Amino acid sequence: MKLRHHYHAILTVLLLFPIVVGTAAPAGAGSVQGPKLFAELYNETISMGRENRNLITTTQALQGLRTRFAGLTTVDLYLKQRLGGDSDRDYWNNRGELMAGARARFFEKIYLALFAEYIRGKYFDIDEPHYQNPYGSNYEDLRYGLIFWQGWDRAWSAPVTGRFPLTFWEEIYSELIHFRRDRNNDVWFLKARAGLRMFQVHKTIVGLYGVHHLNLDSNGDFWNNRAELGLGTRIRPWTGSGLSLFVEYLRGTYLARAGRYVNPYEKKYDELRVGAIFWFGREF
Repeated sequence: MKLRHHYHAILTVLLLFPIVVGTAAPAGAGSVQGPKLFAELYNETISMGRENRNLITTTQALQGLRTRFAGLTTVDLYLKQRLGGDSDRDYWNNRGELMAGARARFFEKIYLALFAEYIRGKYFDIDEPHYQNPYGSNYEDLRYGLIFWQGWDRAWSAPVTGRFPLTFWEEIYSELIHFRRDRNNDVWFLKARAGLRMFQVHKTIVGLYGVHHLNLDSNGDFWNNRAELGLGTRIRPWTGSGLSLFVEYLRGTYLARAGRYVNPYEKKYDELRVGAIFWFGREF
């Protein structure tokens, strides 16, 4: 059976899953709610400061149907568009993707979700790239994995009295993703931040925090295998807007993994990283 037939079979099961569960769910108030339309928009722009002062930007938009099930929380069926680019001309950062996907969330108080996505993508033509693209311009892929998020973020949204609230906040975000096309690569990363909201002026919040990043993959690609520890400051220009600006000073090290690319950088490094993150989500 050709690989594309596997894609179609898996996607068919994922698309039918909410219908089957909804039909089999016991009758009663609150067993099934929805479906509802929902949309999400995410943009991340980061100046790396070290790797040839690389500027990386990623934007993705997601639209779909959300159904709530008693005991399971939510199941989403969606279409997603992703666009990425960088100033360093690394092929893996410069591509566009269209996706059809599904994800199931299992808990209320923490975000743990299983997802699968069928992707049609295209690498952009780049003049004088640092690394030659071994995959060709167009590709398709099947990705699946787990997403985890946990955060105590009332310090960023709850009203406070006084200019120096000194309230605690923390967040942990992690993904484990299997890339079928990229030599069956498994990529895992973790981002953990914890700190204090130092002061607030009108609706602008400034916080300080400690940060830890960890990346690993099964292929040993150097950019996916490193650990970083540092300090950062985050500014939320308008409370509740979904936009935050950050500056982080990081001490990092590449992990000893045998990948197909030679790492051109020193094993240990210092970096000043500056960026902006925007997220918006809504149900209709």
